[in-house]
Amino acid sequence: MLGLAGELDVGYVAMHAKGDPKTMQLNPTYEDVVEEVAAFLGDVAAKARDLGVRPLWIDPGIGFGKTVTHNLALLANIRRLVDLAQEYGAGVIVGTSRKRFLGVLGAHELDVDERLEGSIATEAWAMLEGVSMVRVHDAVAAVQLRELLVRPVEEVVS
Repeated sequence: MLGLAGELDVGYVAMHAKGDPKTMQLNPTYEDVVEEVAAFLGDVAAKARDLGVRPLWIDPGIGFGKTVTHNLALLANIRRLVDLAQEYGAGVIVGTSRKRFLGVLGAHELDVDERLEGSIATEAWAMLEGVSMVRVHDAVAAVQLRELLVRPVEEVVS
C-alpha cells in the first residue's frame, strides 16, 4: 500500500495493529507497548517518506491487539508519538471513540451508547497533547470540543 500511495501521490495512514483481526484481542502481549508501537510506526513512516508519501499520519491503533492497560499507556504517552510523527513531517490520528476499553474503566461496564463522556475525555486529552486528528462517531460533540480547546482564553473572559 505504501508504494501505491507514493505512486498515486495520495496520503496514507499507518496504523499499528498486532495480530490477526480474529485473534488479536485474545492475549496481546508487549514488553513495552509504547516503544514497540513507536518503533513500528517510525519504521513505516521512514519507508513512507522514502516512497514520497505525503501527507502521512501515524495511528497507534487503540484497541487493535491491545489490552485496556496497553491502550491507557499509549494515551498517557501520546506525546511520544506526536514527537515521533513530527520527525517525519507527519501527524497523529487517534481513535478512541466508543471503544470497549472506555466501557470497563468505571464501577460497571458501559454499553457502546454510554461511552460518549469517555470518548470526549480521551479526545480532549489527545488534542491537548498535540494529536492532529481524532476519529470519532459523535462528530458534533468532537467539533464543539475542538472549538472549546482552541478558542483563546482571552475571548472567553472578555
